[in-house]
Amino acid sequence: MNNGRKRLREELKTCANAWAWAIGFLLLSTASIAQTILNGSFENHAFSCGINLRNETINGNFPGLFAFGNQSEIDILKDSCGYGSAIDGEYFIALYHRDFSDAFSLQLSEPLADGRTYLLNFSAKLGQNFNNQNTKIEIGLSDKPDQFGDLIFTSEKIATTWQNLSFEFTGDAEYSFLTVRIQANMETWTYLDNF
Repeated sequence: MNNGRKRLREELKTCANAWAWAIGFLLLSTASIAQTILNGSFENHAFSCGINLRNETINGNFPGLFAFGNQSEIDILKDSCGYGSAIDGEYFIALYHRDFSDAFSLQLSEPLADGRTYLLNFSAKLGQNFNNQNTKIEIGLSDKPDQFGDLIFTSEKIATTWQNLSFEFTGDAEYSFLTVRIQANMETWTYLDNF
C-alpha cells in the first residue's frame, strides 16, 4: 500500500513539474515577443556619405525608411564622412531644423497590437558645431509613411554626446510606422541611431 502511495506521489510530482515547466515556457515565450523596426540602425541603403539629401532621393534608396519632412535635407553619415562614429554599426542619420524639421518614418515588421506595451530605445546627440540647448526629439506613430501621425514621446534636451534614450508606450491602434522629427526654437542639426 505504501509503495502505491509513494508511486502516486512521484507521478503527481512529475506531472506538476511538467506543468510548471510548460507554464514557464509559455510565459517566457510570450514575454520575448518583440516588434522589429526595419533598418533602425540605418545600415541598409544606397549611399556612402549623403549630405543634404532631398526626400525624393532617399525614398526608394533606403529600405524601411521614408523621408517626408518639410526641410528635406536628411544626411546619412559615417566616421569616414568626417562627422564622427555611429553608436551602432557604421552609419547614422542626421536631421536638420531651421524653419522646418527634417522628418522620417521607419517601417515596423508588423502593425502594433492594440493594448500591448512596447519599449523603444534609440540614441541621439547634437550634430557637430551645433550647440542649440533647446533641441528635442519627437517620436510619433502613424499608419502612413508620409505623415507624422500621433505624438507619443518628446525627449529631454539633447546633449553634444551620444545619449541612449528609451520609453514605454502602449499601442492604441494598428500603426505600421514609427516617425521622428526635431523640435527646436532655432537652427539645429541632430544625429540619430540605433532604433
